[in-house]
Amino acid sequence: ALVSGGYTTTQVGVAETYDGSSWTEVADLNTARYGHSGGGTQTAAVYARGQSGTDIQDVCEEWDGSSWTEVNSTNSARTDTGFAGTQTAGLIFGGQPPNVVALTESYDGTSWTEVGDLNNARSQLGSSGTQTAALAFGGRFTPPGSVLRAFTESYDGTSWTAGGDINYANGNSAGLGTQTAAICAGGFTGTAKQIRDAIAEAQTQKMIAETEAMRKRTEARDKAIREKPPGFKGLAPLSPESIARARAEWGITGN
Repeated sequence: ALVSGGYTTTQVGVAETYDGSSWTEVADLNTARYGHSGGGTQTAAVYARGQSGTDIQDVCEEWDGSSWTEVNSTNSARTDTGFAGTQTAGLIFGGQPPNVVALTESYDGTSWTEVGDLNNARSQLGSSGTQTAALAFGGRFTPPGSVLRAFTESYDGTSWTAGGDINYANGNSAGLGTQTAAICAGGFTGTAKQIRDAIAEAQTQKMIAETEAMRKRTEARDKAIREKPPGFKGLAPLSPESIARARAEWGITGN
């Protein structure tokens, strides 16, 4: 198995391989990103599109078992797409922004060609299968890309056909297997509003924590200032002898 890219506190290009018992870090993607999709094998894979910061990508990279090489880009920049197939016979579909799309492109190992669109435009969809027998399921749906759906469509190499819905409408699920023996795993459920509310709440809690940390730093600084010994810039005060010598040297008399 091969996994690459993603998001921690920012987009990353890290790639790791799995030997059945443990993961090993290998060469990074040339373009760190998340929301990309791809497929193939541990020694011959292709990953395309995605997002890097605020930039939506059309970049495509191939993996040969030791390093990544940038190859011909897809015809349009998208993120949160589905993918089926291999490095030399791939299929990429759906995605966003600014709106979710139904666009589908096939890959022959050299270039990308637009083919038949999905019946239902969507992003963050699950996928499995091959270039000529692909499956797309779930995802965010129009309008305006804010509602999660359970739709399933199958691709025969020419066009997409609606099939049986998954049991739970979701987005960002993992897809495994073939068109006729697939697994949909993980993902998120609920409306996009609930997801946005959860994100907003997390951001609020982060702001509260940062404000509290700033308050504690300010209090610590103020305490240090209050407790600083008297004298010029915190230096120890002059002794009476030092004061007397200075007065004599400068001819100061009286109080």
